[in-house]
Amino acid sequence: MSENNEKRRVPLPQKVAGALIYVSQIVWIILSPIVLCLGLGYAAGSRWGNSKMWTMGGILIGVVCSVRNMFVFGKRYIRDLEARRKKEKDDTQ
Repeated sequence: MSENNEKRRVPLPQKVAGALIYVSQIVWIILSPIVLCLGLGYAAGSRWGNSKMWTMGGILIGVVCSVRNMFVFGKRYIRDLEARRKKEKDDTQ
């Protein structure tokens, strides 16, 4: 009976791996739009001239996309966290 009611704990390596996954996702979410838009801005600037404006525009668009992606990722993370907490609460009762 006590085995079923014991609180299950996640082993430390699994917690570390989960944290590394979230950190790598955050880095990917932030850097990829900035780098891609920067490259597109540079390419457009070298093709049509006025490369500084195109490059700065690309960086600006990349930052806006990164902020939007982080907002969506944060909403999903909070929703999943609340679902896990609710499930744990239901399991303990």
